Amino acid sequence: MYNSTETDNGVSTSFILSSSGSVSGFTQLSFPGSVTLTSYNDSVPGSLKVGQNAYQVYGASKDGNYLVYGSIAGPKLENVYVLSTNDQAPTGSISFSSDNGALNSIGTVCFVEGTLIRTSAGERRVEDLIVGDYILTASGHEKIVRWVGCRPMKFWNVERNLDTLPICISKDAFGPGKPSQDLHVSPGHAIAFDILGSVLIPAKSLINGSTIYQTSVESTKYYHIELDEHAVIIANGIMAESYIDMNNRGFFSNSSVVDTNILPDGDIKTLSDYCAPYHRNGEIVDAVRTRIDHIAVQQGWAREDAASFNLHLLVNDRLIFPQITGMAAKFIIDEIPEKIEIVSEKNIPAFISNSGDGRTLGVDIGRITITDGLQVSREILMNDARLSEGFHDFEEQGSHRWTNGTAFLPSSLFEGTQGAVMLTIHLASNAVPRWSKKVATAKAVVTLAA
Repeated sequence: MYNSTETDNGVSTSFILSSSGSVSGFTQLSFPGSVTLTSYNDSVPGSLKVGQNAYQVYGASKDGNYLVYGSIAGPKLENVYVLSTNDQAPTGSISFSSDNGALNSIGTVCFVEGTLIRTSAGERRVEDLIVGDYILTASGHEKIVRWVGCRPMKFWNVERNLDTLPICISKDAFGPGKPSQDLHVSPGHAIAFDILGSVLIPAKSLINGSTIYQTSVESTKYYHIELDEHAVIIANGIMAESYIDMNNRGFFSNSSVVDTNILPDGDIKTLSDYCAPYHRNGEIVDAVRTRIDHIAVQQGWAREDAASFNLHLLVNDRLIFPQITGMAAKFIIDEIPEKIEIVSEKNIPAFISNSGDGRTLGVDIGRITITDGLQVSREILMNDARLSEGFHDFEEQGSHRWTNGTAFLPSSLFEGTQGAVMLTIHLASNAVPRWSKKVATAKAVVTLAA
């Protein structure tokens, strides 16, 4: 039996994990907390599948022998399973930490399986490289491969996996043939640019939602290559960093000790540890992003900013479209059902910029007014307790609230109205901008030295 203890309130729950991996019982573990181990099950790092449900590793003992699997629901790790990776019964406890009440995510600095790495014998897939192979650096020197790390990953929640979901740098995003084909890397993987000398910028700082975007795949396999020293190598025709040990070698499942309790991105050491200056943000990053967007526009991409983005209501399976005047969307509703759906297109800010905002956002509402032209004329503020399903948290600064693309208005908001009702949604700001692909207006003539 495995016992989990929530250290903040002392509540204990337990469940039983049989040797076959089947589960009876259920447990929740809030963070910070610990799992006390009293029996074991054989397993390997990576993921665990129980029935139709899959779970990801979220913690480990310091020696890496005992792994904790689970699925995330808000700030909680649910369906907690503790497994052993060796033949010894686990003892003691596994401790967890939290960041502002949320589970720490696992960051990565890696290439995705299939990436073509330039070697002295031509391009080879990263998964085919072995220790002793020679690859070419961006400066044209041959360097021997000292170590290749690999790690399979599974993802079940976009908002909770922004530090691990692959980022796609589309073919030609930096100019013709740069990259030669879509390049998929982890968010923290640095790309090299020649901006008054070589600089390194992590892929997540380059996201623009058009030619560079975060994917929402269910699984992937990450690889990394270590040379004698940190260097810039060529991946799918563009410059990217090799592996640098940030005390994160234990992230990779083929390392001698797997420790999933660490953050593989690590912390920046000093400039002397890197082969070039590293920039997460600032003027240099802004300049590179501007040039990337210029190339995207030349390739036919157009940025669209609008407040409504196909805003409409769904009432008894009937679509009602608004009359929009400025930031006000007015709807006429003939009858009031139990619920009215506010529907719009949606987007994730982190997928179009380096904002780090992983919320799925629809429209931003400042207030709602309801009138029947007779007795009722009322204003609904966005901190109204009746607004919950499909709404993100109320934001006091600006007194507004985002929907998630499908939000619900309960019938109680319309209490006392008679006949047809005019519902006006007052938008607080433009919706999350997006890019759409138009017919190319010109061949891209701007090229980034990457």
